[in-house]
Amino acid sequence: MMPLEGLRVIDASTILAGPLCCQILGDFGADVIKVEHPVSGDSMRGHGWQKDGTPLWWKEISRNKRTIGLDLSAAEGAEAFGRLAATADVVVENFRPGTLEKWGVGPDQLHEVNPGLVLVRLTGFGQTGPYARRPGFGTLAEAMSGFAHLTGSAEGPPTLPAFGLADSICGIAASSAAMMALWHREVHGGGGQVIDISILEPIMTAVGPGPTVYGQLGVIEERHGNRSTNNAPRNTYRTSDGSWVAVSTSAQRIAERVLRLVGHPEVIDQPWFASGRGRVRHADLPGGRLDRYPDPGGGPGRVRGCGSRHRADLQRAGHRHGSAHPGDGHDHRGGRSRSRPDAHAQRHVADVGHARVDPVHRPGSRGRHRCGPDRRAGLRCRAGGTAAGAGVVR
Repeated sequence: MMPLEGLRVIDASTILAGPLCCQILGDFGADVIKVEHPVSGDSMRGHGWQKDGTPLWWKEISRNKRTIGLDLSAAEGAEAFGRLAATADVVVENFRPGTLEKWGVGPDQLHEVNPGLVLVRLTGFGQTGPYARRPGFGTLAEAMSGFAHLTGSAEGPPTLPAFGLADSICGIAASSAAMMALWHREVHGGGGQVIDISILEPIMTAVGPGPTVYGQLGVIEERHGNRSTNNAPRNTYRTSDGSWVAVSTSAQRIAERVLRLVGHPEVIDQPWFASGRGRVRHADLPGGRLDRYPDPGGGPGRVRGCGSRHRADLQRAGHRHGSAHPGDGHDHRGGRSRSRPDAHAQRHVADVGHARVDPVHRPGSRGRHRCGPDRRAGLRCRAGGTAAGAGVVR
């Protein structure tokens, strides 16, 4: 039995954050019914790459969902939506604040027919406040949260992510919020709830303690490329075979092992080396930063200990010294990261059959749940449905 089997979720949201929230719930067994406008559908159908007319991102995020076409702005559609919500445990929507109320299917009306309903409302800036009426998408949240300001080289412009980062973080946070509300309902005898979550809030948590640092110290953190203000060395490095490796030394013992690995153990006994912050302050000193080490046999930017070695050498040395793993020999560019053996073994990706395309390699949701000592409550992963006519569930 799946963990959420018997739970019914209505996905009345579009694009990414809400649909991802519902995808996660569906992966763990919830019965998810996707509500789309019967003419225009979800705009996500037109996003990203296609194969033979099949939108691949859409097939990923609509997995484990049945679909129904309803025009909620029409009286008949709103009435059908109300009947559907009366059978649900969770409804997820991302219309502008006040839209459901205008259509007669707001929280009051839905809780009247279903007192235990958990209504998850995702918007750009929340249901209340000075920005509540503004439209908001993930790109705005990535800029307003400070993420873009902190990302990129010191000399370059603020940099946006190449994917829906803010929406994805919000979708994951929304799935957790829904489960907390359901726990309160089932365990503590609470009623239904309305969850108000903006796309901006979760990514502001993810970017770290910047607001606290500014409030307490007046410090505005700046861009610093792949380096870290918390520990050093930390960066990406080019190896002699033209590969890139990523190294981080958050733990003290790893920092010591990495410096021994690259042939500079003399800095380990320096007083400043004893803390991540101390290593950051000395990151530009000889022996303090990996990419400051010149490679006698290589060109500019090569690193002694990295640039003068092949990636396989670094792998073997990393295992031998027990240091941070500098790569696993697989191509991690974009979708090629799915080729890693652990990606399939840990179910980071799963192959799902589809009528019109080859087996689809789809990312899993979160973690691996076990029921008892050896039995895995595996993820469900079925191909997503297509939009049906108004009032028809497939």
